[in-house]
Amino acid sequence: MKYLEVAVVIFICISCYIDVGESIKCHVCNSFKEQQCGDEFPKDNTNFLKDCPANYTMCRKIVQNVYYGDDWNVRYIRECAMTGEVEDTCRERTGTYKVKVKYCHCGNPECNGVTQNKINFMAALIPLFVAALFTFKKL
Repeated sequence: MKYLEVAVVIFICISCYIDVGESIKCHVCNSFKEQQCGDEFPKDNTNFLKDCPANYTMCRKIVQNVYYGDDWNVRYIRECAMTGEVEDTCRERTGTYKVKVKYCHCGNPECNGVTQNKINFMAALIPLFVAALFTFKKL
């Protein structure tokens, strides 16, 4: 019975130290609706920071240049991304009807604040300590 109690205590201790992974966080906004979402986007701006769904693994920034009303209009869109390639440079595409699009993907911790599953070092030592204690107790 004593071993069961020790096992339960160890399980509870380890459970307290496990950090559950969070989904990737990306800025989600559109400069058409939110002026603060423009090109000059401060890194410490957390107003648009959102947790992405589990299957989204990167963030995307899109710069749209649309020609209408005898003028070029620029829109900035930031969103979670499920598909795309993380590259050093952004890709540019020119579409029909005077539309130009530049899009960039990022997936490293610097751009999206990802947290991975991890176990605290001290929590990993608890079972070793208990095992050593029982070993010396039997001697």
